Amino acid sequence: MAPSVSISILIVVLCIFMNVPTIVIAAGSMATSKSSSLKQEVQALMESGWWSGSSNYTSSHCDWLGIKCNFGGSITEIDIAGNIYLGDKFRKFNFSSFPNLVRLSLSNNQILGSIPFEIGSLSKLTHNLSHNYLTGQLPLSLANLTKLVKFDISFNGITGSIPKEFGNFKNLLELNLSHNKFTGPIPSTLGLLTNLSNLNLPFNEINGSIVSEIGLLKNLLNLDLRQNKLTGPIPSSLGHLTNLVSLSLSSNQINGSIPQEIGNMKNLNGLFLNNNMLIGNMKNLRYLYLNNNNLVGQIPLTIGHLTKLETLNLNWNMISGPIPTELANCSLIKILSLSHNYLNGSVPSWVINLYAPIKIDLGYNNLTGNVPISFTMMREFNLSYNSLEGRVPNIFKNYGFELFGYFLRSQCRVKNFVLLMKTHAELKGTKNGNLFSMWNYDGNIAFEDIIEATEDFNIRYCIGTGGYGSVYKAQLPSGKVVALKKLNRLEAEDPTVDKSFKNKVKMLA
Repeated sequence: MAPSVSISILIVVLCIFMNVPTIVIAAGSMATSKSSSLKQEVQALMESGWWSGSSNYTSSHCDWLGIKCNFGGSITEIDIAGNIYLGDKFRKFNFSSFPNLVRLSLSNNQILGSIPFEIGSLSKLTHNLSHNYLTGQLPLSLANLTKLVKFDISFNGITGSIPKEFGNFKNLLELNLSHNKFTGPIPSTLGLLTNLSNLNLPFNEINGSIVSEIGLLKNLLNLDLRQNKLTGPIPSSLGHLTNLVSLSLSSNQINGSIPQEIGNMKNLNGLFLNNNMLIGNMKNLRYLYLNNNNLVGQIPLTIGHLTKLETLNLNWNMISGPIPTELANCSLIKILSLSHNYLNGSVPSWVINLYAPIKIDLGYNNLTGNVPISFTMMREFNLSYNSLEGRVPNIFKNYGFELFGYFLRSQCRVKNFVLLMKTHAELKGTKNGNLFSMWNYDGNIAFEDIIEATEDFNIRYCIGTGGYGSVYKAQLPSGKVVALKKLNRLEAEDPTVDKSFKNKVKMLA
């Protein structure tokens, strides 16, 4: 008889002799049960066929690809993400044979078919099935996985609605259902996931409104609901998400106004509201300030519906694309500020049709093309730091050097912001005024001559650099040789350098 069984019999005899009630599980039985459980795990691994192409089953199962075991040899982790082609073998896996499995990572394994109901037996599991070819609806048995910390099933073809039973995942930190085919509304039970830090539901077909219960997720850092079919207004309860770093609601059908409670999100560094109907219905809006918000994407075409708009300020964002022609419908605009973005395309000529423009600020973008002559009708304009080209229109000479030099400087090829220095005291004037007078020279003629003489500031005409700027040598059509000093961008932005340089020019003039 085996020693363990003998010990068990001895314990029973002693208990009977002492008249003590007994419920005894023999050590031998425990060992047998444990051994049986491990054999069941190994058998389930072999029957799955997952490792048939990479293992001959001769080594310990704990040494197989992607498998980790506890001290007792029971499997706690299976991570074969991207390593094994599973296809329809996923459904052959006996999930009930792995009571200690806490992690199942199967992303990028080309899994086919639906998620089997039996997966709900993995009560200790946190798993990842992203980037596969899963289809069908999520089984309700998933609600049994109450210890889940991360649920990622992104980039599949899952259909149906998001189960309300997901509210059972009280320990969940990350929920990622992106890039599937989910329909129906967002269940209000998601508001029960108070430990959640990341909620990603983009690129689905989710409809209905954004439930106010999401505002209960106080630990949320990232909320991504873009590219769905959400309607209705943005709930003011989102203002309670004071830890939120990124909020993306773009490409939906959200309408109404932007709630002022959004301003409570002190940690927000990414706000994506583009491609909605948030402002298109505000027919009486006169002032729209969305500057300094890290907004991305293109300027919403629905702004063109705001026919009473007088001020539009989108400065200091990350807006890209062209300036939409739809803005021409906002003919009452007096102040249009779009600077410090990534706008491209040409400078719009339709601004000449604005009723009474006071200020147009398009500086610090990637605008190209020529400077429209229509801009000469405005009181104040800024086209600096773009990639404009061509000649400055003749009419700009009426502005005086200071004005157009400040607002057009540092273009890639625009002929401007060049100051002249006398080569010797006897040099005086040129055609149409005194060339060396800062206030009284023909800017158009000077620039044309300078650009031609230096071949658009070719490096071979550079004769040195001073305390600031580069010095070029040029022979004008009149035969006179002059030295030209041109400031670079950083120097031009330094008020101290700018003032010092202008004083020097005035002295020479």
